[in-house]
Amino acid sequence: MYGDRELVRARVLERAVYIVRLIVRSARSYEVSIRLRTLIKYAYTSYILGEDRFSYIKGMTSKVKVPRYLFHKDFYKAVEEALMENFDIRFETRRGNKRYAIVTVKP
Repeated sequence: MYGDRELVRARVLERAVYIVRLIVRSARSYEVSIRLRTLIKYAYTSYILGEDRFSYIKGMTSKVKVPRYLFHKDFYKAVEEALMENFDIRFETRRGNKRYAIVTVKP
């Protein structure tokens, strides 16, 4: 059972990087911010449905129940590290304890 969790975590990390690439590709501003919890929801939905279209993923996210173990602080740190390796990015805490990723879009 726990082996499945590790597989899901690895796949969701890959999908999170892919989702940020989609967001940056379609961005019209210099910086794009996204809440990490929302990014994990998008990545899990993309992984479960096997879908690559961002508009479809965004629409189906409310219908897919994401496992709670993906919202643990250790997984948040893993997502942050994976994004730092691939993007010019910084993280901030806003509105209490909500983590946001701010991606700088390169022209």
